[in-house]
Amino acid sequence: MNIKVSWDNDDKNVIRYDFEGPWTWADFRIAAEEAFAMTRSVEHTVDTISNFYPGVLLPANAMFQFRRIMEDAPKNRGVNVIVGSSAFIRTMVMMFSRINRNLGRRLIVVDKIEQARAVLDERRKKS
Repeated sequence: MNIKVSWDNDDKNVIRYDFEGPWTWADFRIAAEEAFAMTRSVEHTVDTISNFYPGVLLPANAMFQFRRIMEDAPKNRGVNVIVGSSAFIRTMVMMFSRINRNLGRRLIVVDKIEQARAVLDERRKKS
C-alpha cells in the first residue's frame, strides 16, 4: 500500500498520512481506519497532515470519497493540513471547501511539511 499512517509527534496530537505513489480508495479507507483507531486511542484533539509526494495523483470520485471519510472521522479529529499538493489537488480542495463548507473549514493547504507543523502549533497556541 502506498499510504503510510503514523504519529507525527510524541504528543500523539498529529497523525501523518504519507501518500507515496499510486493508491486507490480502498487503500485510503484502510489507512483512514488505522488513523481513526489511533485517534480514538486518545481523548484530546488529533489533527492530521496529508503529505502528498511529488507526482501523486487523486483517484476518480475524490469529492464524494473525501466527504465520506471526513464524515466518518472520530469526534476528536481536528483539522487536516494538506502538504505538497499539485494544482489539481489544490483546486479539488478549494471546490470541496465551497461545496461542503462545514467540512471545508477543517482543510488547510501548505507547500511543505514544516509549514504544516507550524500552522498546527500556532492553532494549538490559540486554543
